[in-house]
Amino acid sequence: MACARWLLNRKRVLLAQLGVGTIDQALQAALTIRHQFVRMFGLSRNVLIVDEVHAYDAYMNVLLELLLEWMGALRVPVVLLSATLPSVRRSELVAAWRRGAGQYDEVALAPLADAVRDPYPLVTVATERETQSLHVDETGPVKTLQLEILEHRSDDGEATDSVADRLARAAAAGARVVWIRNTVREAQAAWHAVAARAGETEKCLFHARFRACDRSVIERTVLSRFGRDAPAGGRVLVATQVVEQSLDLDFDELHTDLAPVDLMLQRAGRLHRHERAAARHRRASCSLKILRPAIRARPPELSEGARPDGLRHPGVADGSQCIEAGGGGKPGNVAGQTLCGACLNYCTSHGFWPASIPTMKGRVPCPGA
Repeated sequence: MACARWLLNRKRVLLAQLGVGTIDQALQAALTIRHQFVRMFGLSRNVLIVDEVHAYDAYMNVLLELLLEWMGALRVPVVLLSATLPSVRRSELVAAWRRGAGQYDEVALAPLADAVRDPYPLVTVATERETQSLHVDETGPVKTLQLEILEHRSDDGEATDSVADRLARAAAAGARVVWIRNTVREAQAAWHAVAARAGETEKCLFHARFRACDRSVIERTVLSRFGRDAPAGGRVLVATQVVEQSLDLDFDELHTDLAPVDLMLQRAGRLHRHERAAARHRRASCSLKILRPAIRARPPELSEGARPDGLRHPGVADGSQCIEAGGGGKPGNVAGQTLCGACLNYCTSHGFWPASIPTMKGRVPCPGA
């Protein structure tokens, strides 16, 4: 007990022989901070396993590559896990470890034909000498996924009510259904719509803004009612991104807001994840329904010096324009700016290409005007 208590210090936590933590604990070993060498020493004695490696933002990806270079230099075995890692990102991570190991040759991307022939599950093994990808045969049953795209207007109450009706009907028919929203506010609105229609059907709301003590209770409830050993019967879950990774859940029908394709694949992986005790406890095929905002028509092209109502702006001479470097009559560069965001905003809001635009330094002429 005394030894375990000594290791609980935040500077010594990685010195344990076995530990589980968040990625930031390991990334601190690659930062120039106090006691960084203690964390690095702790990692150098173990095997580093990083799960859901696709889920990090640009800043964390840079730190992860730096950490992998250190791991390569120290010859530390690293296991990176993901079900939706793009081939380009996979090559970048492999190259980072190999750079640390002294190999600076670029890792070639597999041709598209090879990627199609050898899809996931895939194991990529990188050593100091070579890198190879090994296809692993699937052991689980093949499932049929029905995909449907539903368009709706942003913040459309009718669309929310329509989806809530579909979820309530599916749950009443015995299906486990989930609606994944992108924000807590949208999840709360969806929950109220479902609760008003589901009647006695079991339903649950799960997002990240609950208090920590309440969230742990709700998470256990969700796992027991929608997990591998959940009892038969239809029920509805309304949630945010908290359910798309790291939770072993199993649904028959999934409604989701529009999201990046890797997250869509993660969410789709929650459909028919397990074989259930009896065939009547699950549908023959699972269903993924993507809620997409309606695409607006492209705005009409504006002529030079013209406003949307066809009138000329009184302060602009006929024929005044904003010309992109190289021509084309498009918004171009403004002095002191790399991209002409201010010019584009001005043109969009006023409906014409001005001879000059207001900036913090006064009015700046558009190139070529």
